Amino acid sequence: MNTSVIIAVVILYEIVSIGGCALYLKMKERKNKGGQAAAGDDFSTGGQSMTWPVVGASLALSLLGTVKIFGIMQQAINLGAVVAWFSIATIFPLIMISLGTGRWVRRLKVATMPELFGKMYGQKIRLFVCAVIALQTFVILTIETQGLGTVFNALSAGKVSVAMGAIIGGIIGIFYVIIAGMKEVGMVNVVNVIVMYVGLIAAAIILGHVLPGNGWSDFEAYFMSSGQEHMLNFFGAPGVFFSFALNNILALLCAQSVSQMGVQSAIAARSEKDIKRAVLVSAPVNGIFGLITMTMGLAGKYMVETGNLSLPEGVKATGQAIGTQVIIQMMPGWVVCLLLAAFLGAILSTFAITTMALGSIFLNNILLIYGNSAVAAMGIVTKIYLLIALIHMGIANGIQPLLGYCYGAKLKKRFMDIMKFSLKFSISIGLILTVIYIVFSKEIIELFIQDREVIEYGAKMLVATSLAGPILGVMFLSINGMQAINNPLPATVLSLARQGLLFIPLLFVMNSFLGLTGVNFTQTVADYISIVIGVFLFINSLKKVKE
Repeated sequence: MNTSVIIAVVILYEIVSIGGCALYLKMKERKNKGGQAAAGDDFSTGGQSMTWPVVGASLALSLLGTVKIFGIMQQAINLGAVVAWFSIATIFPLIMISLGTGRWVRRLKVATMPELFGKMYGQKIRLFVCAVIALQTFVILTIETQGLGTVFNALSAGKVSVAMGAIIGGIIGIFYVIIAGMKEVGMVNVVNVIVMYVGLIAAAIILGHVLPGNGWSDFEAYFMSSGQEHMLNFFGAPGVFFSFALNNILALLCAQSVSQMGVQSAIAARSEKDIKRAVLVSAPVNGIFGLITMTMGLAGKYMVETGNLSLPEGVKATGQAIGTQVIIQMMPGWVVCLLLAAFLGAILSTFAITTMALGSIFLNNILLIYGNSAVAAMGIVTKIYLLIALIHMGIANGIQPLLGYCYGAKLKKRFMDIMKFSLKFSISIGLILTVIYIVFSKEIIELFIQDREVIEYGAKMLVATSLAGPILGVMFLSINGMQAINNPLPATVLSLARQGLLFIPLLFVMNSFLGLTGVNFTQTVADYISIVIGVFLFINSLKKVKE
C-alpha cells in the first residue's frame, strides 16, 4: 500500500475517532444538562462517571506509549525475548493503582499525588513531590512527542523528518487534548484498544505465513544456528534477567504506581468498585501487547539479517523503524492501517493523559484555593495557548536544517538572512494570533465551556498568558539556532528554563505575592525571561559562525 494512503488513513482515523467521540459525548451532556456544557472539573476528571472498562482502557494506554510500543521492539532486537518482562512488569503498578493508590485518592478526596503526600506528610513534602512529578512528566511528554515524530518518519519512508513528524504529531495531540476531556479520551481509548487487538491478533497470525522460508521454524533455526539462541530465551543471556527484568519490575512498581498519569484515570472512575475492576482490562492489555510487539521486533531482526527486509533510504535502522517496516512491508493494507492507527492512538493517549496529569498537578495545587472555576479556566487557557507555541516551534524546527547547512558551509550572511526572515514571519503570525486571542477572549473560552464564572476567569487568563505570544518565537529560534551551530548545551538549558527552571518557581512566588493575578501572568513572565536569556545565549553563540 502507498505510504501516502497509509498516512492519510491513519490521520483520518485519529481525527474521526477523537472528534466523533468528543462530539457524541458533548451532545449527550448538553441533552442531559438542558443545553449546558460540562463545567468545573469535568474536563480533567470526566465528571467521575467513567465505567471500569473505560478506566481499564485508559490505565492501559497511559502506560502503552512510545516506550512500550517502540521501546520493546528496539530492546527485542538488542536483548531478545527477555524484554517481554518489561510488559509483565507494567502489570504490577496497574494492580497497585487499582487496589491501592487509585482508591486512596478517592477516599481522601484529592485529585493529585502531591495532594495525597501533602495530607500524609505535610505541605513541604507536597511541594517537593509536585516539583519532582512535574519534571518527570515533562520528560515523558518529550519522549511521547519524539515517538510521534518517529512514527511519521517511518510511515513516510524518511520523507518526513523526525522533527517535522513530532510537530505533526504534537498538533494532533493538542487537538486531542483541546476538544477531548478525560471522558472523551477514555472513550477513544476503548476504541483504540479494540482496534489495536484486532490488528495485533491478525498480524500475529499473518506473520507466521509471511516469514521467509518455513515461517517460524526457519525463524527459530536461524537464531539457534547463528549463536543467538539467547534471543529466544525469556530469561535471556546469563545475568540479563536480573539486570533487566527484576530491575524493571521494581522500577515500574515504585514509579508508576504513584504517577499522576495512572491515578488520573482512577480519579475519573464512577466508583471504587470500578477502579478495582479496571485491572481486569488494563493488566491483560499491557501484558499481551508486549509479547506481540517483542515478537515483531525479533521478526524484524531476523528478516533484516537474512536480507529479506530493507529499510527505505532516509530511515535509520532503529527498532522503531524496523518494527514499523515489518508491518508496512509484510502485512495486508487493512492490517497496516489498523495497527499503525491504533499505535498512534496509544501514543496520543499517553500524550493526552500526560498533558492532563501535568495540568492537574499545577492547577490543583496552586489554583484550587481560588475555586474550581479558576482551575477549569486555566486548564482551557493552557491548551489554547499551546497553539501559538506549536506554530513558533514549527517555524524554528523547519529552518534548523537550513541553518545547519549554512553553518557547515560558512555562509554567515545567508545564515543571518534566514534568521531575520524567520523572525519577522514568526512575529507576524504570533501577533495576529495574539490579537485574536485578546479581542475575542470570551468568545474563544465559550467554545469550550458555558459556565459564566469560568468564562470570566478564562478571558482574563487568556489575555494575560497571550502577551508573550508575538515574540515567543524568538526563544525557539534561539534554541534551534544554537543547535544548528552545534552548541547544544545552552540550547538545552534554555529549553529547560522556560517550563521547568523558571516557570515552576515563578508560579509559587507570584502566587504568594500577587495571588490569582500573579498566577495569570506567570507564563508570560517566564516566557519574557526565557526570551532575554535566549537572545543573550544566541548572540554569544554567533561567534562560532564564520564567513
